Amino acid sequence: MNVPGRRPLFKTPMCGPLSVLSLLFTRRTCARVLSTFVCCLVTVIRPWSRFGGPSAFLVLTLKELVFAVQENLAQQVEATILNVMGALIGIALSTLARYIASLCHDESVLSRAVPAMFLIFIAFIAGWAKSRLPRLVLSARISCFVSIWILTTDPGNSLKFLHFSTNFLWITLSAASICLLSSMLLLHWFSTHFAHEISATFTHLHECLSLSLEEAFGDSKNETTIIRKHNQILDKLLQEFIGLNLAYSEAAFELRVGRLSFKSIKPLISVVEHLRRELSWGGTMTELRTLNDRTVAPFKQPALDLGHAILESMDVVCKAVLASYEPPARVRRLLNAERDMIAAAQRQLVQARDVAREQLRRIFEELDLGDPAGQGQFKVSPELADCSLFMISLLQMSHEMRQALHVAQRIVNLHDASHTRLWYPRLSWAWLGIAPRSVMLDDRAPLTGDQDYLGADTHLSQAEVKQGMVETMSMGLDAECCAVPPTTSHSQEKLPLFRRLPSLIHGLWSSRLVLRGRLGVSRILSSIQHSSHLQHAIKNAIGVALLSLPAFFPVGSPVRNNHRISICIYCKGYLFIQTSLSIDQNTGTDLAYMQDKSVWAGCNDYGIVASVTLPPIVFSQYLDPSSTTVIHLAVLRGLMIGGGIIGALLVNTLIFPRHCRVLFLYCTTQALSLLSELYLILGRELFNRGHSFLLEDQRKNLKIEVQVRQTLHQLSVLLKTMNDELSLVPKPMRQYRRVISTLQSILDYMTGLRKVRENIPMKETVTSVAHERREFVSCVCITLYACEHTFRTRQPLPQFLPSARHALKVLVKQLEISLEGVRDTDRVALGLALVYSFAESEILKDMVNTLEDLLDICHALFGTAAWLTEEPQWPAVSVHEEKSDHGWYSTV
Repeated sequence: MNVPGRRPLFKTPMCGPLSVLSLLFTRRTCARVLSTFVCCLVTVIRPWSRFGGPSAFLVLTLKELVFAVQENLAQQVEATILNVMGALIGIALSTLARYIASLCHDESVLSRAVPAMFLIFIAFIAGWAKSRLPRLVLSARISCFVSIWILTTDPGNSLKFLHFSTNFLWITLSAASICLLSSMLLLHWFSTHFAHEISATFTHLHECLSLSLEEAFGDSKNETTIIRKHNQILDKLLQEFIGLNLAYSEAAFELRVGRLSFKSIKPLISVVEHLRRELSWGGTMTELRTLNDRTVAPFKQPALDLGHAILESMDVVCKAVLASYEPPARVRRLLNAERDMIAAAQRQLVQARDVAREQLRRIFEELDLGDPAGQGQFKVSPELADCSLFMISLLQMSHEMRQALHVAQRIVNLHDASHTRLWYPRLSWAWLGIAPRSVMLDDRAPLTGDQDYLGADTHLSQAEVKQGMVETMSMGLDAECCAVPPTTSHSQEKLPLFRRLPSLIHGLWSSRLVLRGRLGVSRILSSIQHSSHLQHAIKNAIGVALLSLPAFFPVGSPVRNNHRISICIYCKGYLFIQTSLSIDQNTGTDLAYMQDKSVWAGCNDYGIVASVTLPPIVFSQYLDPSSTTVIHLAVLRGLMIGGGIIGALLVNTLIFPRHCRVLFLYCTTQALSLLSELYLILGRELFNRGHSFLLEDQRKNLKIEVQVRQTLHQLSVLLKTMNDELSLVPKPMRQYRRVISTLQSILDYMTGLRKVRENIPMKETVTSVAHERREFVSCVCITLYACEHTFRTRQPLPQFLPSARHALKVLVKQLEISLEGVRDTDRVALGLALVYSFAESEILKDMVNTLEDLLDICHALFGTAAWLTEEPQWPAVSVHEEKSDHGWYSTV
């Protein structure tokens, strides 16, 4: 759904010849075709071809693997500088290795061992840099690539070893300069992708809210289709929010020309997430109702007026963002029209919010909350709670859109007061730690590495460490007291040194200074042992060492005789190690030099194969045509590719294997543990509102929410990897997907609770029902802990668990009694606080339903430890009543 009045951000997918033409004639595709053509000319036309020597065809290979044309000129300049530096480092280290080897006798063991050791060292450093610093992925690749070719070509021969370095220097600079010139001719010089992504996300928020209003108060009879489409957009918004964080990390360190920094619209990312959550926990009307219902009808007009004001604000924000970050033009345009639209939208939004709040207050003052059966008891109908939650979510969205309009007003003012300038990144570890858009990594979020999950069960907890220190200190004191009794102190001093040595060593080992050193060394060794970056570096070095070993055989060996062709297998094996071993790093190389970005992730690896395989065959005259034919060379290349794949798979399977399913289960336990801690903090904030440590709890609350979001993103990445893996045993992928969606729903409901509870009446809904709330919190935490334990140990669930639904039923009943007493005393005493109380009850009900769904998933995945083979038949009580009335939930 595109916002009226501006160009569509997402084009409708085309089929047939038009889609092919749109792919062929994009700027980036044309630039890539031009650079490929020029590289081919440089390879075959003299005198340029002889500058690269026998390896001149590698101009085309490096062009595709490292210097391929990017999306805009700024990215191309950055890639050119970084990757040329990586190539120069590899050439320099390789030249140093060949020089040291030349000091030894030709074809001696030492003359061949020195290049081999240097190659392993370069591969180790390149693997570590590629894993630790994602922006240097391509730089590490070209550094290792050129080192393989230089060091494996005639190792042990000192004649003309400098020619290899000069050849690769020319090859690197040719590929880099050709791609850069092609980009300067055809690509856009300005980048506004982040602004377009922000605008597109607000467009989807606009569509989602429109569907929510239509679902709640529209006349459409096809509610099933609306609900399905609404849920699809919510899922898309979650992925777009993750993408916005990644896009901002890339855009913040991007070389570009413009008026404003992308930091000015960074607050809109949090606004997007808050709006998505509010649409998730309060943007649907789930209860059955009709527009003629006397409970629902009064809410229609204020909800529609406020909803339309929010939609208009979203449209204005989209237009302001696109206008402020449009490419600089020769004629400067002031954004007066956008400024006026923002002011009008602010007035309309504030007016609609105030009217909605006033009408809500009047509705609840006039609303009869008695039992429909005529007993006069205070009763909250499901429709009333549902409408209350929907209105509260609209009020929260209006607050978020006011913040968005303030951001839009500020960027419009900055645009008119600023001039066009060059924005460049500052060289820092943060910049090097962000992957560029040209390197499509599966796991690009700022998450903790796998070392937090691998081997985590072998670590001692903090409590265990403290107890160990206490025991060590006490044992040291006891040993000292026993070793030197008061009556025999002089005789002990006269003992020989070897008799006193054990007690001296034990006392020194248990001293405070040594104990602190022991703890520090333990932390260092543990971090090294479980560092995913070092593991990746070791795998990369071992893989390169195994595949390049034949090149360092003595002269006369069968493999060494074909060394010129054998070099290709080393480079091919190295590239497959990079792609197969590093599952979370895909290069995004084009397929057949035409496709900008493949729809299928696996096609990126085919591009790597084509980039290394085709040039030696096409330009076979550079590979000593007297020794082999083109057909023989093609067959040999196929065998080499197979060998590289098999070698990479063996290294990945035997050395530091990455078991995605185990990581998935462990990440799930981490998410459940964080959710349990988050809910405890929410309860503590509710009972201790106004205390001095509340601010600290709020900060911890927000930090845990971020950690849960990062863990859920990690789960999505691992799920995607598992889906692409080959496995003899089928995995329950559908249940794993349900786990992620369920955990995301629980997080959304908890954030909704935090916002709603800020406005509920404390005395009537907290203090008077403190016991019932404690029981409900205990049931929720026990449920989360049971699920966490099940995922951690992969053991069955207990057959019966305390029922959170029963605890909620008791809590709601006591709330109704408490509110009934207040309403009897003063009908207008609570005001809007009554609406928030009803909304809280509705969120708690939805969260209980989600928790029971999570228990069902755990039961389906791990089973149930049952002591009854069938459901117990309580006298005159149905199964459903047993769950509610007796306070237990059965997982069978």
